[in-house]
This record gives sequence, C-alpha cells and structure tokens, in this order.
Amino acid sequence: MRCFIAIDLPDEIKSKLFHDFDNFKKRRLFLGKNTEKNNLHLTLKFLGDLTEEEIEKTENVLRKIKFPKFSCSLGKSGFFGHESRINVIWIALLSEKLIELEKEITNVLGNPEKFAPHITLSRIRKVFNKKKLAEAIQNFNFKNSGFEVKEFLLMKSELTKDGPKHKVLEKFPLN
Repeated sequence: MRCFIAIDLPDEIKSKLFHDFDNFKKRRLFLGKNTEKNNLHLTLKFLGDLTEEEIEKTENVLRKIKFPKFSCSLGKSGFFGHESRINVIWIALLSEKLIELEKEITNVLGNPEKFAPHITLSRIRKVFNKKKLAEAIQNFNFKNSGFEVKEFLLMKSELTKDGPKHKVLEKFPLN
C-alpha cells in the first residue's frame, strides 16, 4: 500500500481553500488538476509502498510519539518549478511546532528528507501566461486562516483513473 503521514485540515479551511482557489483558476491563466477538497492535507512524510507488516511496525513506532497540540496557519502561496515551467501550485503551512513534529517523526522512522510544509492546490498541465500566473500566485494568500492541530494521521493513497483516493489507516492524537 502507498502510505504517508499527514495532517488533515479542518473542513472550514478545506472549504475556504477549495472555494478561493476555484475562483483563482477561473482567471484562466493555466490548465491543471486541482486537488479535490477532501484530499487537501499536509504531508509530513511520504513512506511509499508498505506491506501490512511494515504498516503495523510503523503504527507501533508512531504511537510512542508524545507531542503537544499546536496552532498552525496558512501562509503565502507559491509554486514548484521555475517561472518558465510551473509544475505545482501550493500554499504554505506555518508553525515552528509543525517542523518539530516532522523532525520527531523522522527521528523515529529514519530517512530524513527536506521538509517544506505545504498543501498542494493544483498540478499544472499548461500555462497560458507564465509571467501573469507567477505574479498571481505570489499575490494569492490566506491571512488569518489558523487552526489547531490535534492529531496526525497514517494514510494510504490509492491511485485510480479519477485521481488519488486517500483513506485514514490510523489517527495519532497529540497531547
């Protein structure tokens, strides 16, 4: 199973992101596949394909993590790639505690990777005006959109012809 560790977003944040970004897309600066509202999340760590045994071991290790609840907020938007080839549009998630939680998870699971806390909003297929799109992305933000992180999740992702379908395997509450 293709698995990852994530923080889910509250429904009101998902609705706001989805609605505002849908309006942004109507400006017709690009063609792309927006992340489905129910799939909006922050990936703390991508684990790849795991067997049932590996999932069980991962769950046992993650249960041992003791971490306090914390506040998080949406930040500025940006993109992966270069202005001449924008691949993904994202929005940052801001919190020092988020970075500490990711480090804690990496400490118990290993395999350190560069962590850039973001929520993928759209995967780009075609850009109509590179300069205007880059400027619009940099001006697209969600100030005052904060929420409390109360848990992190072990999830699986099934790739289907309609896109990925995510399912929670286990929840890990924060203290």
